[in-house]
Amino acid sequence: MAVTGGFKKQKFEFYILSLFLLFAILFLIKIPYSFETSSKFIGLKSLFQDHFLIVVCGLGMIVGLFSFGRFKSNYESGTTMTPMVVTEVNNINFESVTFLATYIVPLACIDMDKERSCLMLITILVLIGWIYIKTNLFYTNPTLAIWGYQIYKISANNSTENKKNIIVIGRTKISLGDHLRLKEIDDEIFLAK
Repeated sequence: MAVTGGFKKQKFEFYILSLFLLFAILFLIKIPYSFETSSKFIGLKSLFQDHFLIVVCGLGMIVGLFSFGRFKSNYESGTTMTPMVVTEVNNINFESVTFLATYIVPLACIDMDKERSCLMLITILVLIGWIYIKTNLFYTNPTLAIWGYQIYKISANNSTENKKNIIVIGRTKISLGDHLRLKEIDDEIFLAK
């Protein structure tokens, strides 16, 4: 199956969604705040000039929430595939934790007060995103795991199809013998209900 522009956009949205935690952590680390009663807003000009990383992280979180809304809508919409019976199942949620431990936590620890740090962070995020999308690892998403989605590698069949070692993302636990309705996200990656 050829990957279309819609699939690439969806993969990009998955990547931004996977970075939601990084954006939130950096936002909380860098936001200027004061608990004094005389405190006031620093102003938009100062915010954009002196605290650009906060603006980028805020926008990243908004785009991540928008991406999650689209994902959830796609998940809840119907599928045309005939139900399939699960013949093999393997929980691979650990891949989301691996992504979190390998990328999100170390990137959140970069000292953003240094001049080149933001450029380095952007370069790393672009490279990781390119690899993430190119290698179809976009399903390894710690944000989805936090919001209750599970990732499985399964084999399943019905009277007309036999799918081997496909990746499925679903909200419920999947066991042998379960009947699933699958909705294709990309080659060998499906949403399961």
